[in-house]
This record gives sequence, structure tokens and C-alpha cells, in this order.
Amino acid sequence: MKFTSLSPEKLIAGLKKEGKKIWIVGGSQIIDLVRKKNLIDEYILNIAPVILGKGLPLFCEGEREDLILVGIYLHESAVMGCYNLAKSDLINYMFNR
Repeated sequence: MKFTSLSPEKLIAGLKKEGKKIWIVGGSQIIDLVRKKNLIDEYILNIAPVILGKGLPLFCEGEREDLILVGIYLHESAVMGCYNLAKSDLINYMFNR
């Protein structure tokens, strides 16, 4: 864990330049902030069989983001789906015909 006064954009850019993998955990506000700056390369969504009743949305309202499932990871009590952003021409051709 690291505490900083840098903006999310500067922090992420610096970590990427160092070749670091970045895992952002949070709700819709932080996700929306970095998504709008095109700083997300991959989404890993955890699906855990827990009934919450209420919760915070993962995404704010906004533009649609097309994702492609690239991996599924099974754990004892959860499933994690790994998704890449569907921004390449080949992917857009394959799925938007």
C-alpha cells in the first residue's frame, strides 16, 4: 500500500513507466476518473456469492465500454473474470459486423 498526494493520472503514468502492474480497488468514482483518462488496460471483476442487499455501483453513468473476456479464474468462494478493452480494429470488426 502506498499513500501519495499525486493525482491518479500522474501516479498511474509514473508506475506504468516503471513497468509496474497496477491494481485499482474502489467504487464508481475512482473507476470513472481513470476510465475517462483512458488509463485502464484491463478489468478484473470479482464475482462472489454474497447477498449484500445494497451496494455501490461499479460504474457511473456514461458511455458504453465494450470488453472482451480473456480469462476466468476460479477460487474457493469467488470467480474472477479478466477483461480487455475492445478497442482494436480486429476486435471491433469481429464483434460489430
